[in-house]
Amino acid sequence: MIIYFLLFSLGIFIYFLVRLNIKKDNLNYFNETISFLLYISILIIMFLTILPTFMMTGIENNHVNLVLFKTIKHYIYLIKNKIYLKYAYSNLIGNIILFYPFGLLVSFKIKRYKFIKIIVISLLFSSFIELFQFFLKRISDIDDIVLNVMGSILGYLTYLLFKLFKKKH
Repeated sequence: MIIYFLLFSLGIFIYFLVRLNIKKDNLNYFNETISFLLYISILIIMFLTILPTFMMTGIENNHVNLVLFKTIKHYIYLIKNKIYLKYAYSNLIGNIILFYPFGLLVSFKIKRYKFIKIIVISLLFSSFIELFQFFLKRISDIDDIVLNVMGSILGYLTYLLFKLFKKKH
């Protein structure tokens, strides 16, 4: 599985190199870099969520949670009681961190109504992943969608800080 991910990543990298060499007139290197990083971000998200990974415990396969905040409350309970800390932190923080670059990079690509569009795009993308995991008989959890959207919002807030810093300098 890792081989396919690396080959696909290499293919995207070669595509962007060719695109940069062909499209030298009116080329915006910053925009091309953002596009390339966004594609890599999407690849990483797909790789870590759709393909079976080393982080899967195998205990909860084919589990579906449609109760909002049920899993998040469970992770907070585990953290408060110092039980399975690595598991709880990796799931809570991991879902947020996974979508952080996505939210940041998409913010550079959207022209108007960025905040609403970031939420909608992240919600749709994360829902697609959870639905896909459901059909693959993997863990599908509505709280993952909440955490993923939170990560995208944090990415958007970082974008706002970047824009604010850029205006001041």
